[in-house]
Amino acid sequence: MTKLSLTLLLALAVSGVASFPTTVYAQNDGAQQEQRSEGRRNRGPRGGGPRGGRFGLLDLLRVEEVQKELQLTEDQLTAVESFSKDANEGRPEFPENFREMTEEEQAAFRQKMEEWSSMQNESAKAVLSTLLEAGQYERLTQISIQQRGVAALKDAAIADQLGLSKEQRTKISAAIDESQGLLRSEMQAAFQGGQAGSDRDAIRKKIEELRINSETKVLAELTSDQKTEFVTMQGEAFEMPQRSFGGRGGGRPGGRGRRSRNDGQD
Repeated sequence: MTKLSLTLLLALAVSGVASFPTTVYAQNDGAQQEQRSEGRRNRGPRGGGPRGGRFGLLDLLRVEEVQKELQLTEDQLTAVESFSKDANEGRPEFPENFREMTEEEQAAFRQKMEEWSSMQNESAKAVLSTLLEAGQYERLTQISIQQRGVAALKDAAIADQLGLSKEQRTKISAAIDESQGLLRSEMQAAFQGGQAGSDRDAIRKKIEELRINSETKVLAELTSDQKTEFVTMQGEAFEMPQRSFGGRGGGRPGGRGRRSRNDGQD
């Protein structure tokens, strides 16, 4: 693991924006899983730990594989790129001295970043719901929920759709916040102890343990029906590339087929 990638992971962890892709598929009742359409791919856990970023809608649209999955047109790509540039204005700059900041200063920055991200995502929803076709927007939302995992349950719109009670929301939020706090502590300890570059397997193992514990606590707060609905909201499994989020990639999507569904076909 390079110094850069480790630094990015620390930045995401201490910013409170790392999310755990869900394994609710495995937690759900086997009979309920078999009720899914036969054409859907296996929805088991994907990835060994938290992936960086908040997986906002605009972040996802920068991934070429997502562009292909949605079959975005040239005009749509151009419009998305233009809106993305405008939306990123005012993004809080990650302080270079974050590790030297006090806990209060770090907490203040995390709060500032979360508030900005929330505002940006709400703005993106309003614009993209009109820019994209209904089916494209629905699929984008499904992929976003998949990538955020159980952390998506803190989204008010998702909580409303699942019919979560006030008590459920409070417990779920507390469990997710606790897991993110533990992740930050582990990453900071690894960097301060000089283990980040030499013991990456141990770090990954610890992150995986935190992910499993987080999912177990969060999913325990859902009813059986809510778990089933949460799976349905994620749609067909989408395999996110392991590389970090980047620009639009090397190609343009005009007329390109869906990534996982038409691979190898002309």
